[in-house]
Amino acid sequence: MSGTVSEGTRTQATTLLRACGLLAIYLAMVLAKGGCSQKGVPGPAGSDAPTVEAAAPDSNGQTQSDDAPTETASEVPKRKGTRVTGGLPPIRRADLISGITVPGGERFILGGGQPSSFYCDVENQGETEVMVTSTRGSGASVVARLKPGDSASHRFQPTEAAVIANLDSLEPAILRLRVWGDTNLGMRYEPGRP
Repeated sequence: MSGTVSEGTRTQATTLLRACGLLAIYLAMVLAKGGCSQKGVPGPAGSDAPTVEAAAPDSNGQTQSDDAPTETASEVPKRKGTRVTGGLPPIRRADLISGITVPGGERFILGGGQPSSFYCDVENQGETEVMVTSTRGSGASVVARLKPGDSASHRFQPTEAAVIANLDSLEPAILRLRVWGDTNLGMRYEPGRP
């Protein structure tokens, strides 16, 4: 043997290295978010393993631990809204990212008549409520009602349209849209009903 590595072995090694790298990134993200916290979880019955108890809330509703440094609200920004529906969007970068403003009492329509499906994540960055619906032909179904800061995702099938209605009659709605899949989509504003 001359000590050379076959192409198949090299491909397997490269795949294994990539998988290990992705696993390391995932674990770093979980640990950074405190995903492995054991607060308030009792140990197995009859074990001598120490348990970590959750700290009791103080008069302001905040929990503090004696050994952890205290942080003020200005240091740690609180997430304003929640993910309402649709699970998490795809891991890869969106094919289309757009910030839009929907005037009060109007609707923004994305898609309708496209030959393939698209996945859309809508984040309400404004101060008004919006309603996201899916329409096909004369039928419509509600995807989510988004309060300020909330977000929702949905896969829109071929010929379906995403309709985002501003429920406030005066204030504009400020949104961030991320789209995966078919980006050859019609976009228009219409007055009126949600």
